[in-house]
Amino acid sequence: MIELSPERLEELNRKIAEWVGFAEVEHHPCYCPTQCKYWHGIDGEFLGKYGDLPDFPHDMQACFEHIVPKLRKLGCSWYIGQPEGDIVHSHIHWIAKDKKFSGYDEEPATALCLAVEKLISKEGR
Repeated sequence: MIELSPERLEELNRKIAEWVGFAEVEHHPCYCPTQCKYWHGIDGEFLGKYGDLPDFPHDMQACFEHIVPKLRKLGCSWYIGQPEGDIVHSHIHWIAKDKKFSGYDEEPATALCLAVEKLISKEGR
C-alpha cells in the first residue's frame, strides 16, 4: 500500500470539498500580498483563508455528513469493508451509469475519498 503524502491528502481533501459544495472564492479588494482566496461553506458561510474545511480523508463523520448525501443524490450505492489485514476497501456503484469505483487505504475515510475521486474524474469535473 502506497502511503499518501500530506500534499496528496490536501489535494484529495480540496477535490472532495469542492465536489460536495465548498467553494474557494477570491475576494476583492485584496490587501494581502500572498493570498486573496478564502473558503466558503456549502451554505455560503465564510470559513477563512486556510479554511476550516472538514478533513475528509481522516474524518468519517464528515464523510457521512457531506459525501454520503451527495452519493445518494447521484443514485450511488456505496460500501466500506475490511477484507483482510489492515487494508480497508471502499466501493461505489453509480447505478444509473453502471460504473463502479474503488479505493483502498488503511483509513476507511481515505478509502472512501479515493473511490469518490475516481467518480469525480468520470463525472467530468
